[in-house]
Amino acid sequence: MGFQNDGASEKDQPREYLGLSTTIALQRLHDDIETVLAAYEERYARQRWFLKFRSALVGNMTSALSWFPMLATAVLVVAFVAIGYYFSAGFLLVLLVLAIFITVRENNLRKTEIFRKVRSVLGEIKGGTELCREWTPFNYPHQCSPLSPCVTLQWTYRDGKIVNLPWALLVRGDHIVMRPGQVSPGTCTEISGKRSFKCGETYGLTKPMEPPKRPIARAPIPDLTCVVEVTPYLDNLRTTLDNFLNRPTTIINQQRHLLITKCIQQWGFLVVLLLTLIVGALRYLGFYFNGKVPTNWRNVFLLNPAAALLPILPLVFPMLWITINLWGTARLEALLSIPQSVMRAEVQKSFQEDLDTPTGDLDHVKLPRRIVTYYWWRLFTGRSELLNRSANVVQVLGSITALCCVDKKGILSWPNPTAEKVFFLRNGSGEEGHHNSEQSEQSSLNSQVCLRKWSEYGYWTVTHPREMTLWLGSILGSR
Repeated sequence: MGFQNDGASEKDQPREYLGLSTTIALQRLHDDIETVLAAYEERYARQRWFLKFRSALVGNMTSALSWFPMLATAVLVVAFVAIGYYFSAGFLLVLLVLAIFITVRENNLRKTEIFRKVRSVLGEIKGGTELCREWTPFNYPHQCSPLSPCVTLQWTYRDGKIVNLPWALLVRGDHIVMRPGQVSPGTCTEISGKRSFKCGETYGLTKPMEPPKRPIARAPIPDLTCVVEVTPYLDNLRTTLDNFLNRPTTIINQQRHLLITKCIQQWGFLVVLLLTLIVGALRYLGFYFNGKVPTNWRNVFLLNPAAALLPILPLVFPMLWITINLWGTARLEALLSIPQSVMRAEVQKSFQEDLDTPTGDLDHVKLPRRIVTYYWWRLFTGRSELLNRSANVVQVLGSITALCCVDKKGILSWPNPTAEKVFFLRNGSGEEGHHNSEQSEQSSLNSQVCLRKWSEYGYWTVTHPREMTLWLGSILGSR
């Protein structure tokens, strides 16, 4: 059955069936998300530039440049100007301005990358509104799919038919079927107006009943057709937009902040400055080298401390830190974008060997530098699909050398909270010892036996590197 264009209102659609058409539902979902996103973008745009500048340099552990070394560099620029080293002062000032610009820019990109990600999702939804005319009930999960706490499915009327719709695609005005014992996906009201449900409320008996003393025949609780009043996904979207920056600081950032910012740029700077001033004062007062070395006060109290403090200042460190982090993320993104068949093109394997080794050897993969540079440029300009600044995958998983998820259904099963999933983490420090080597060898043999057994029963499929993003995303979401 055909419908009007994507912008058609609910009044224009045919009324011979319950619920919304897929085109109108997706368009409504697009409009609701865009309204919420526009409000957050406007609120961030109204923020004063001084607050944006301050948030990048003060109290930000993810920033490679803090206010103290920036102020110290500015003082050294003034010192070089005072003693007549104008070229050195100008060069130092250019490096300082460049470091501040890149640091503030990275902080702004980190705070707005979730907005760009949601914009890309809106583009996908917009494309779905143009292609959904050919959708059939077979495009949705089966109606008898088992319930799962990680993927909530809801019986919904779409195009006059009941389909098993993921809750994230529900919109206001959708007609859903509430079954006994089911948790409401959002605020909804029965068509007759007799009952209403809040988000998370379970559909059951309205009043508790005493258990019967003897078996009594009772009529089953009927299914209810309810109308969704508010798009359920908007609550999750607001929570994400409010808290996406409230992630724990990674170990790499903590160590960098302790070593570079605290120990070198602050305490080291003060210690070196104090020592040079004390030695310069003793020299200027004639306690040593009296008459052998010129004791011009500008050289003693300005030039010598500036020359001693210059190696401690973060002149190019912020730029190198950001570049290296983006390069590591670009290599990971390039690895996930290359099909596994291309990486194995030079390796000829039989069918049985491929079953015995379902996962590829990614330790010695040669990534094309052109592709890595392309992804690095997309990351640097903020046009990447990864949330590399607010959730850096390389830093989060940088200390993990091996990750294996053992599951009866395979690595691509739904991430339900169950004891059937076991994560094995291997220490990469390389401890010596016969016992450790035997244990490692035994674990390796056990894992190979498990992989071979699962491949024989058809539970394990050859994993595409792109599918690793599912696990990376789930790990980041749980942090």
